[in-house]
Amino acid sequence: MKKLLVIGLCAACTALAGCSLFLGTPDFVSTTEIVTQSPDEVSESTEWNVVISAENVTADALTLKAQSTNPSLEIVTGAEFWLDVYTEDGWQEARRITDEDIYWDALAYILKDGKAEWDIGWEHIYGTLESGEYRIGKKFFIDSDNIKYCYAQFEIA
Repeated sequence: MKKLLVIGLCAACTALAGCSLFLGTPDFVSTTEIVTQSPDEVSESTEWNVVISAENVTADALTLKAQSTNPSLEIVTGAEFWLDVYTEDGWQEARRITDEDIYWDALAYILKDGKAEWDIGWEHIYGTLESGEYRIGKKFFIDSDNIKYCYAQFEIA
């Protein structure tokens, strides 16, 4: 019985695995964009939203701040994020410097009192960003049926 419990816990941790990225010094301009939908999944609930903003932006890191429009809810996110770059064809995922799969730490960040803040670095995934317009994306959820995709737009000068 104990062996099955350990195997189950290992499987759950493996399914949620990944890497946390924390670095950064301030240098660059930042603005905010809110997008609460994805082509793949759109939450039906309009009772909550998360607004995120990028601060202390550098070419390889930033501070991400999140705030919920309903601080009484237990809104959760993980370590995972992604970067998009604005091109003449619109938003595209930023070029990665590695073709390897990304594994994320099995962490659950809860917005305490509707707020949270993280230092996020991406140098080992995207390298040092060139000048341009970017956005960082993050997924927030209450449960598997209530999901929001949020973006904070920023510029590297």
